[in-house]
Amino acid sequence: MSDDTCVMHVHLVPLVDLESGQIVEVDRNDITKITSDKYGIVFTSHETGKRYRFPRNQDEIEEAWFQYGFRSTDSTNVVNVNRAKVYDEARGRLYFEDSEESDFAYVAAVHNDHVMALSIQRGIKVIPSGIRSRYNKVKERLTRRSE
Repeated sequence: MSDDTCVMHVHLVPLVDLESGQIVEVDRNDITKITSDKYGIVFTSHETGKRYRFPRNQDEIEEAWFQYGFRSTDSTNVVNVNRAKVYDEARGRLYFEDSEESDFAYVAAVHNDHVMALSIQRGIKVIPSGIRSRYNKVKERLTRRSE
């Protein structure tokens, strides 16, 4: 590194803009004050004076972290699909290691095709549920789209 090199570290935090309700990424170095109100923790920006809060529910968390690979799999889980290793269609489980003893997240039936498609696209091992499996139908649909 030369003497003229300047290293800048940016630490973006996904927050909800209190005025617009939109998810935005704010550099944590721009935060001057963190307070609490009846809705939770509030962050105030030094640059703009705007106020933000952490996402409060699963939908807001999925929206805020979607670009990083987080997806909702049922009413209680938002998972990092970049860490998923195996999807067991029959049991409705998304495993984070190639072992049934590893940590997992449940996948609701309504999300089955979506998680199956994500698994196929991202190279996650799929354990089909036998003759009633939707694996081949989802894979065929994805193949037709890419042609």
